[in-house]
Parts: sequence; C-alpha cells; structure tokens
Amino acid sequence: MLYKTKKKQEVLGYRIKKKVFGTEFTLVVRYHPGSYKKQKQTYEKKKVEILEKLLKIKQSVERVGNGKKKSITNALLDASKVITDDYKEVFPFEGFEEENVFTFSFDKGAENKLELTFGKTILFTDMHDWDTEKIVKTYNQKDFVEKDFMWMKGLMIISMKPFFLRKDKRIQVHSFLCVMGLVFYRFLLWKLKKHEEMLSETRVIEELEKIRVALVKRGDEEPQFMFETMGLDQMRLFTALGLETVLKET
Repeated sequence: MLYKTKKKQEVLGYRIKKKVFGTEFTLVVRYHPGSYKKQKQTYEKKKVEILEKLLKIKQSVERVGNGKKKSITNALLDASKVITDDYKEVFPFEGFEEENVFTFSFDKGAENKLELTFGKTILFTDMHDWDTEKIVKTYNQKDFVEKDFMWMKGLMIISMKPFFLRKDKRIQVHSFLCVMGLVFYRFLLWKLKKHEEMLSETRVIEELEKIRVALVKRGDEEPQFMFETMGLDQMRLFTALGLETVLKET
C-alpha cells in the first residue's frame, strides 16, 4: 500500500525499472479502488447497451417479411461503431455476405482480462530518485492543469514553434494557414461527433491518412476516382464525412 485517500481507499503500487525505446524508465503500476469501481460500472452499463444494439443489427440483417434488410457491409460498419476499441475482443462479430448472416458473441475470457485492467494506470518517469508514493501523487495533482484551463477560459492561445521566415507578412500567412487548418480539423471532429464516432482524435487522423485514392483513366473513357480496399474504421469515416461526394465534385 502506498497511501490512503480521504475516502480511506487504499492506493496500491508496483514499481520496476525497464528500458523503453532504448531509454531506462521507472515504471509504476498504480491501482486505485475508486477508479476500478467507476470503470467497472461504466463497463457493465456499456455491456448491456452493446449486446442490445448488436442484437438489433442482427435482426435488421436477417429480418423476414416486408421492409429492406440491412446489408452486411452496413451491419459491420454499425457494429464497429457500437463497440469501442477497448471492448472489441469481448464482443467479436462477423458478417457473411453470401448467406446474409450477421453473428456476434460474448467472450467471457476476454472480459476477465479486460477487468484486470480496471483501476490500473502505468506511469513512466525518468525521476528514478523519487519514491513511489511521490510519483503517484504527482500524477494525481491535476488541479494545476485545471487552474490553467480556468485561466485560459474565454481566451484563444495557440503556441507555435519558431518560423524560419524573414518577412512579417510571410509569418502572418503561415499563422493564418495554421489556424485555418485547426478550424477545419475541429469542424471535421464535430461532424464525426454528430455521427456518434468513437475513434480518438489521433486515430481519426491516422485512419484518414491510410485512405488512398487514385485517378484512373482507361482509353477514351472519363477519368474515375478509385479507392483502395479500406478497413471498417476507414469505411465508416469515409461514409460519415461524405468523401466520395466531395471527390466526385472536384
């Protein structure tokens, strides 16, 4: 035990030294019972929601009678949207185009492994002379960050690296392009949020960068945009942002 919180909860810690990317770090695994309880409650709530939504997707694919059936492609896209990356191994799903069948299951073993991560945080530091309690408590001191955000409330502060430009006008143009890039980026994330996209901001950029487009012309035919085979996350982003329509209009 490292220490007790104000609520008398025992915070535990395990410490080792390990080389990461060629540099030696002190690693501390912190366990907080309060965090465990919150993550457990969140998971149990999400578990019910995920299973209900997967069942609805299955029923819409395999429905009998009047009404349009959901395609396997759309079913896979919807299912990948329902399950966050952390939970995907717990709720595996598959789609079979020819049989028009969508299946999903619940992996108890994967759930047990997931639960072992609840309440735990791995901390990296090069402050080898600090004791374990100090490392953990320093990580927990989030009030400094919160004060900074309060100070910044209502302000727009953008830090920029030094520009290797001689003229003030060029610096202004460069700054303008940076700000416009941020505006478009935030608009893109806002649009994805309206589609209930759950990928992190960094994953969104990573997946979009993987989408490859080519302009192909055969003989006297009109040039056409061709897309490489995309993964489920890429297909979902492609559809949500309406990229096919944008490319056709260019």
